[in-house]
Amino acid sequence: MKVNEQKYTKMKQLLSVLLLLISMVGFSQDPLVLELSECVEKALSNHPKYRDSVYITEISRLKMQNVRTGFYPRVDMNAKAQYLSDVIDIGVKSAIPGLEFPSPQNDQYNLTLDVTQVIYDGGIIRSQEDLAQLSGMVDNQQLKVELYQIRERVNTLFFNVLFLQQKSELIKSAAGKLLEKRKEICSAVDNGLLTQSDLYMLDAEILKLNQQFSEVSFSVSSGIQVLEMYMDTLLPVNILLSKPKLEVNYSGLVKRPEYPLFDYQLKQLSINDNLLEASKRPKVSGFGQVGYGRPGLNYLNDEFDSFYIVGARFTWNIWDWNKTNREREQIVLKKNLVSSQKKTFDENLYILLSRVRKEIQKWQVMIERDLDIIELTSKVVKASESRLKNGVITTAEYINDLHRQIQAKIDMELHEIRLIESKTKYMTLKGMPLRH
Repeated sequence: MKVNEQKYTKMKQLLSVLLLLISMVGFSQDPLVLELSECVEKALSNHPKYRDSVYITEISRLKMQNVRTGFYPRVDMNAKAQYLSDVIDIGVKSAIPGLEFPSPQNDQYNLTLDVTQVIYDGGIIRSQEDLAQLSGMVDNQQLKVELYQIRERVNTLFFNVLFLQQKSELIKSAAGKLLEKRKEICSAVDNGLLTQSDLYMLDAEILKLNQQFSEVSFSVSSGIQVLEMYMDTLLPVNILLSKPKLEVNYSGLVKRPEYPLFDYQLKQLSINDNLLEASKRPKVSGFGQVGYGRPGLNYLNDEFDSFYIVGARFTWNIWDWNKTNREREQIVLKKNLVSSQKKTFDENLYILLSRVRKEIQKWQVMIERDLDIIELTSKVVKASESRLKNGVITTAEYINDLHRQIQAKIDMELHEIRLIESKTKYMTLKGMPLRH
């Protein structure tokens, strides 16, 4: 019975080890590498808002075409039929035989073709055309600002998945090291230097690492699925995210999309001001009318007749009850509002850049400390391996030393990725391209 229990225990341990190896096979095959720049570009180009730029440009073009029609002649056709309860009646009978003063009929009909041509509008149409063009530029720039926020979210997701993948590699490496150490412990148990419980403890640690590996792998898969949604691309199971190598430019100009947006908004308000000024100027237009009806222009003629009218019109709104001045005050206040928003954005961006720059310095210092810690823990583990082999310490003590070394490596990997992430965040905040 005791022999069967030992066989069952060894078989269970062997099965656990095989399961660990099988779970790592998918990651040992030749993986495909995904760069951060490729990830961001695909996420932006496949975002639904990315296609909005085409629509905005087309809408702006159509608006400008409609505005330009103000320079063309306006042609209207009008028809009218009416019945008058009373018409013109001179009320005097002619003393001359055969001479009568006819009255128009009560039912009257009129069909006209009216043409109006703008000669001078004070610059209204030109200002409206500029305004339509700039409105499209404002909408397009606003779209770029919204898409820029997608870039920041993809960056954060990319680095989270990258850290998890690096962590899984460290766990896999540690598990492989314990699998190799298991042979030595089995030999030490057979020689009486270690007990069977030491082997059980090692197997339990291998299973624990297997469990951690599985947990991290699930998190990686979840993060990859979110990246797939952003990129609208199906990624291979064994995809590996590449660790970017960036050069940070601390002295370069800030090229955030918000700044052109502020400038366009201010220009848009200036054009609105020009439009108000144009509306106060006099307007001159020419007009013509060709018609047919009863009566024509001669109301004393009771027959259907054709007619035409040509002329020019001059208009000038010399008093609007101070409406234009109040609208101009609104424009000034809106300009102040945009300037205030720009100043607030400047201050917030300066604070963020300063904070991220401090983060970069912090991670650099942390990595220097990590190197020292890893060097010391590696020496401890190496000494523990020798002492375990000679039966001086227990497996539990060796595993504790190994844990400290693994955690030190994981910490350093995390700090390295956080350093790259902070550099990426700094360049993204400045609106600069990521240079590798």
